[in-house]
Amino acid sequence: MGAQLVASAFFLLCLPLQHDHRLDSVDLNGHTDPIMDLSFSPDGTLLASCSRDGTIRLWSVSERKVVSVLMAREWWATRVRFSASGRILAGSYADGAIYLWDVISRREPARRLAGHTDQVIDLAFSPDGRTLASGGDDATVRLWDVATGRARHTLAKHADEVDSVVFSHDGATLASAGFDRTVRLWDVATGEQRFVLNAGPVVVIAFSQNDALVASAGNENVIRLWDVRSGKQHAILESHSERLRCLVFSQDQKYLISSGYETLDAWNLGTLNEASTSRIPTVIYSGCLAPSRDGHLVGALANGNVAWWKGTPPFTKPEWQANLKHGRIVALAVSQKQELLAAGCWDGCVIVVRWKK
Repeated sequence: MGAQLVASAFFLLCLPLQHDHRLDSVDLNGHTDPIMDLSFSPDGTLLASCSRDGTIRLWSVSERKVVSVLMAREWWATRVRFSASGRILAGSYADGAIYLWDVISRREPARRLAGHTDQVIDLAFSPDGRTLASGGDDATVRLWDVATGRARHTLAKHADEVDSVVFSHDGATLASAGFDRTVRLWDVATGEQRFVLNAGPVVVIAFSQNDALVASAGNENVIRLWDVRSGKQHAILESHSERLRCLVFSQDQKYLISSGYETLDAWNLGTLNEASTSRIPTVIYSGCLAPSRDGHLVGALANGNVAWWKGTPPFTKPEWQANLKHGRIVALAVSQKQELLAAGCWDGCVIVVRWKK
């Protein structure tokens, strides 16, 4: 499982709230406007946050305090991502600027990656940490050499803004999703476009654990599965939710889990039938869903709830639930070891939750 998932790209639903004594939480204060994104370092010792207040902050999880305000600008900060080694942090802004920091030494100034001419919407490090992918409002995808800060490839095939970029687990393929209703698969080494997938209004994309399939979904009740090698459509799944915001493949590759404004669904990939659905009567604005290595699910919701589902589908009542008491959650990250959850709130507060399974 990747180190984190970002709430702006995912939605999840939760049952009525209950308090659980297994939770330990702390509020991290400093931002003055809504949080845009959060990212844990792979070892869980550091947390990066960015906000509409224009700052990117680095927090010590154990000391429960800010280590450094890495950047403060007049533009919104849009994304933060740690590399797989945890040494490099990438951060982006609404004016197209991208910065890289060595957060271990903290001696070198930030390196600016210049190229995008409009807001950077998404960032992703390759699994080996050598390449950074970015996509934005200027309709381009860019692949950056992390060591030099130079652009390796500028991928300019999308006809509109690029909302999501995701690397395959082997790092050989990059998938990008755009407002032009396409998913595009790229060869990372050469920058060549391999396939154009007519996927409808896409918001989220995900690779299966073995990189054989890529799934796409968005502002309709349809999930499309594509064969990565051939580019052919593998299946179409009809969801109960009209607006889908989360797609994750289970670690055992048996299920695809989707969530939207109304349901949390699990799909059996062997039969391509719906294994379970949990319908919720209330509409949740935003949230995040992350599977652990043992198949459990952890999630956070816009209304201030966090929840944990135990076991494999069907997912019904959560094992535990709690309210973070800061209202609307707009960003979320889960640590690689699955013991920490960070929630970013509309009021600018960052909340770190530690739980015992």
